[in-house]
Amino acid sequence: MTRLIAVLGSQGSGKTTTIEYLIKHLSEDGLKVGSIKHIHDLNFTFDTRGKDTWRHMMAGAKVVAGVSENEAAMIKRTDNIGEGFEEAVNSLMGWKLDVIIFEGFRSLVGRRTDILKIVTAKNREDLVQAMKDLTPPILAVTGIIAEHKVDLHNLVIPMINLEKEGIKLIKVVKEKLMTESR
Repeated sequence: MTRLIAVLGSQGSGKTTTIEYLIKHLSEDGLKVGSIKHIHDLNFTFDTRGKDTWRHMMAGAKVVAGVSENEAAMIKRTDNIGEGFEEAVNSLMGWKLDVIIFEGFRSLVGRRTDILKIVTAKNREDLVQAMKDLTPPILAVTGIIAEHKVDLHNLVIPMINLEKEGIKLIKVVKEKLMTESR
């Protein structure tokens, strides 16, 4: 069964660093990992204006695939972020992955109980905002806040400094993956 993990936090809080760490170590441990990134730029396109694939889309293709010696990519026009998110998840599910890690998509995943969450933050105020309206399971807090030994007396979720104790995050994630796969 593919497990879903979302890394949620503000821009510059450590989401990408956390995801890189997770992917590297989970992959080294033999798990098959995929990822999906929320891109906030409304004008962003995976395609390049004027290139053949772009021209195919402009001509009306709903889906275009590009294949090279080293990569294959599918580009599909979507009407909204939710549709694109579901399409990406469904597509990756077909790859028989052990874990799919999301960067962002807070409004789509924050309240879902089937998605494990890791929260990143820069400081106490950022963490309060990041935790707002999140539904468990929340596995850990990491990011810049964990590097500064911020005292959060009532926090029952482990705060993990990736640089000094990152393996603890891998242990927490793997334990949760193992207990939920039974």
